[in-house]
This record gives sequence, C-alpha cells and structure tokens, in this order.
Amino acid sequence: RIPNFDGASSAADRLGTLPEFRAAKTVKVNPDTPQKAVRQMVLTLGKTLLTPQPRLRTGFFSTLSQATFPTGVTVADCVTSKGVAKHGTPVSLYDNYTVDMVVVGSTAVCPTTGARVGKGEGFAELEWGILSLQGNLNATTTLVVTTIHDDQIVSDIPKGALTKHDVPVDIIVTPTQIIRVSDRAPKPSGVFWDLLSPQ
Repeated sequence: RIPNFDGASSAADRLGTLPEFRAAKTVKVNPDTPQKAVRQMVLTLGKTLLTPQPRLRTGFFSTLSQATFPTGVTVADCVTSKGVAKHGTPVSLYDNYTVDMVVVGSTAVCPTTGARVGKGEGFAELEWGILSLQGNLNATTTLVVTTIHDDQIVSDIPKGALTKHDVPVDIIVTPTQIIRVSDRAPKPSGVFWDLLSPQ
C-alpha cells in the first residue's frame, strides 16, 4: 500500500499553493489515504475530482464536483473510496474530459529523475496509459505531482531503472518543501498491451 505519513495535510496545503494546481480545473487523484486531504482540497476549491476505483475492481473512474452534490452531502462524505462509489458519477472510456493535473501517491521518489515507486502493481501507470490513449490527458504536458514525507525522498533511482510504462513525476511536494524535478525521465504515452495479462 501507499504509506500514510505525518504531515499529509500540510503537504496537501503546500500543493495548493502551486500555480499549476490553482489553474487546474480537473485533477486526478489516487484513492489512497495519504492523498485524502488532496481530494478534499480539490473538491473544496470547486474543482472536479477524477479518481479511480481502487485497483479498477468495480469500475474505471468517477468524477465528483461540489456543485453537483445532492442536498446534505458534504465534501467529507466524498473523499473516501466508499464515498466516491456512493456519490461519484461513473466515467466511461469514451467520455470527453481533460485532466489538467495528476496527483499520485508514492512509496519513494527521486528528486533528480522523478522516478517513483508506488504499490508495485502498476495501476497508476495503467490509468495514465488509458487516459493518454483516449485523449483525456496530454502525456507530454500534463503535470504529475506526488505528495510524500521528506523521508521518502531517495537519490538512487536512475532513469535507467524505469521500465517503459513507468510514469515519473514533475513535482514533489512534502510538508516542508516543493521540489521541481530537474532532469525528469520521459513520460510514456498509451497502453503497453504486451505488459498486460489477459485478466
């Protein structure tokens, strides 16, 4: 799992200071606990939240926007996986929308190359591949941001350690700092079908 960390809310607040985040209208955020405060901030600021169903078990993505909440439903009701499943609007593969920023969780990340380690199951990469294949994000220009603890920053993930489907990050946000990756590895585009099992 993506580890939760002390200061996750502070990291989310710092993410909120990024001009790219302020300008974003639709933000994809992973469903893990450390990014709960990010999902809450996205909705509180009136943006559209795009979030995947955990491990894509029960569907693809859901969107949520405070403007469409039913009476009595609060932002806090909608930032957990159960809340998303209950109150979110399912998104099909063919819906037309544009993702302006992607926020991912990480186990570790390199500030030089942007290489990250996630759960090790490849779901963030598969989601990226599908969204880029369907034209819902631009693999070259859409920013990828991670919120992590300072202790999760490592300096020993070279570009060559990434596989062809790995998605590096552009910006690392911790409770104490913002790091713009200086020599980011290239981002992939599309789905690498040869890497997928029949399931």
